[in-house]
Amino acid sequence: MEEPPLPPGNPLRPRSLVYAALGFAALVLLAATDVHVPLAVAWGGAAALVTAWGLLDFLGCFDDDRATTDEGLTLAALRGPLGELAAATLAWLTALRLAVAGVLPGHAWLAPLLVTLTSLGGVVVLARLGRRLEALAGCARSPWQRPAVWLLLLGVALYMPWLGSYSLLDPWETHYGEVAREMLARDDWLSLWWAQDGWFWSKPALSFWLQGLFFSLLGVQFQPDQLLAAAAHGHLPQPEWAARMPVVLLSLAAVQALNKLVARAAGKRAGFLAGLALLCMPYWALLSHQSMTDMPYVAPLTAALALFGLALLTEPEQQISSVRVTAFGRRLNVSGFHLLFGLVLLSSLPQLAYLLSRNLTLQLAAPPYGFRFHLDELFAGSGLGNCGLPGNQGCREATPANAMFQPALGALVFGSALIGLLQLNRGERRLKRLLYLAAWYCTALAVLAKGAPGLVLSVAVIGAVLCVRRQWQELTRVELSGLGLLLACVCLPWYVQEYMRHGEQFTDRLLFHDMYKRAFVHVH
Repeated sequence: MEEPPLPPGNPLRPRSLVYAALGFAALVLLAATDVHVPLAVAWGGAAALVTAWGLLDFLGCFDDDRATTDEGLTLAALRGPLGELAAATLAWLTALRLAVAGVLPGHAWLAPLLVTLTSLGGVVVLARLGRRLEALAGCARSPWQRPAVWLLLLGVALYMPWLGSYSLLDPWETHYGEVAREMLARDDWLSLWWAQDGWFWSKPALSFWLQGLFFSLLGVQFQPDQLLAAAAHGHLPQPEWAARMPVVLLSLAAVQALNKLVARAAGKRAGFLAGLALLCMPYWALLSHQSMTDMPYVAPLTAALALFGLALLTEPEQQISSVRVTAFGRRLNVSGFHLLFGLVLLSSLPQLAYLLSRNLTLQLAAPPYGFRFHLDELFAGSGLGNCGLPGNQGCREATPANAMFQPALGALVFGSALIGLLQLNRGERRLKRLLYLAAWYCTALAVLAKGAPGLVLSVAVIGAVLCVRRQWQELTRVELSGLGLLLACVCLPWYVQEYMRHGEQFTDRLLFHDMYKRAFVHVH
């Protein structure tokens, strides 16, 4: 049967576009300033959230009444659980900042204990909030009856306690950690740099962006000779917590995705055992404890394949359920749709803002003060005064290979792809198609972490499954247009701008030497 046409979506709310514009302007200003703003990651995250909310509300995404429970929640009723979540998050971040700084008494044992306990507490708070929301759908089970909660608690207990209590392992953790440190010291999140080797083109940017965000969020001293300088004052600084934490979080999320797929296909007990088996696999556990590019690639790829499987097991016209929340005199309907596109926006908006900031600088540290519009400026050399040291290259101004395609133009092109993605899907509430879009989003993250293998493996696996099952009609639902748009707004901004800055040297090294030749010629 021919499927009914997609609902066009709800009327637009032009007023919310003001909030989106203000949030995005704040994001651009944070990226454009020439000083390191304290708590920049927290401020940037808040600005990105405001922008994402404004865009989704502008498109009417919170006004939909389809597949909504009859009962609703008020913001006052959620104030307690949301307050607990905020407090648990603050406690977790505080424990991590203390662990990174190394200032606790009895730090060697107290830091792992505090980080683990606050992580477990965060899981419990999330489970309680989830129970409150699921009660609206008629599900009154305790969170302790859910295998997924126990699986997450076990993952934290197994992976978290000694995560940052041992030094970075040579050769790769120290290598990649230095690239992330240089990214902050150079204040350049596009052109990566590694010590005496110069431009770093061996791996895409996602791993280094994650490390850089956690370095900044947790107070790692990224200035030259300052990373472990607190040891001279009797402290025990451990930046390893910041370097490895995003890897563990991605690993635990992938385990949950596998659990959901197997539970749907073979039952909750089988799902729990599958997740537990993955947690206990030696190589998976090893990669989950190292700040390398492998887990930021493998975890999104695992999640993508699990989401593909869930989509195949979902009826074509099944609608996603939503929860009605009354807040500020409005009735908002919230569902997994908002979680998915919120993540897409949080992954894309900072990249677009950063591209714009490459043609605009807000000078606060050095004259001429104020805004300065300019072409893309490229600086070669180690950051904050390390140039010219033994083994390091001298500092110099570099010229982009293609000065015609400026970063602001890239922001316009990829921002158009983001707007097109939102416009095409603002009325989409079919669970199967949203699961496919979520799988393609995870695929785009895998491509940003490791390159072509993330895309090739995802497409090859889903294509092989459809061929074996002979589900040819599924090709009309697999959202290939969504794949193209997600690639354009999530991972192409970095790839394209790197090529515009460095030309064929970049593609020859990353695509041909480190991807094609490593796979087929076995170069080291």
